[in-house]
Amino acid sequence: MAGGIDVSDELNPFLGWRAIRFCLEHLEVFKPQLRAILRASELGNVKLMFPMISGKAELVRALEVVDECKSELASAKIPFNAEMQIGAMIEIPSA
Repeated sequence: MAGGIDVSDELNPFLGWRAIRFCLEHLEVFKPQLRAILRASELGNVKLMFPMISGKAELVRALEVVDECKSELASAKIPFNAEMQIGAMIEIPSA
């Protein structure tokens, strides 16, 4: 159970609904985490890596969400490092 979201029935959690797929389905969990990471990037050398990317569409959507969070922080005049490095880990054989 993650924040009221039951994930206990996953048959194969390594290949199933976790990591970036979970985050993209639950922006209410993902966006606050991204905003916190972005805010921390103002204070030091912070880098972000998206885990278990299985294709271009997942990476593109994740980067769109990062851009949304950057816009929200900029609108609220909350400092962050707009040049924070972002990467992806390709761990899925089908990628």
